[in-house]
Amino acid sequence: MAYSLNDPYRLYRYVLRANALLGGLGLGLLLLWQPHWVADLLAWPLPRQALWTVRLGGAGLAGMGLLFLDLSVQPVIRGRSSLVVIACNALLAGVVLTAYLTGDLVPTAPVGIGVLLVLFLNQLVCVVLPVTYLGENLKP
Repeated sequence: MAYSLNDPYRLYRYVLRANALLGGLGLGLLLLWQPHWVADLLAWPLPRQALWTVRLGGAGLAGMGLLFLDLSVQPVIRGRSSLVVIACNALLAGVVLTAYLTGDLVPTAPVGIGVLLVLFLNQLVCVVLPVTYLGENLKP
């Protein structure tokens, strides 16, 4: 049922895959393997001693991406799994929004702002879309 045309989770699966590849594995592996390049793209002056935190965040995002890819191929997406998706994406979107509102993104290069905007919108879609599936999945 996971790949049929009458799959009720088809749109949800597409959004999960896009989020996993773009925000999870894409950004996560980039942060994990090339923290200097990401710091230059965002125009953030990071000392070498602080790069381990960037790599740690990248590892967490890559793990989240793998979780979302695994969830997107499950035959039925359960309500608790949707709650995990909502919580992860809401936290990430909240971090980006808080950084924007406090002015932490002021020195960021225009390309970096564009990347963060695309990721933020992707996170918001992954927060809102699973809510429509929660009602039917949380029933005992």
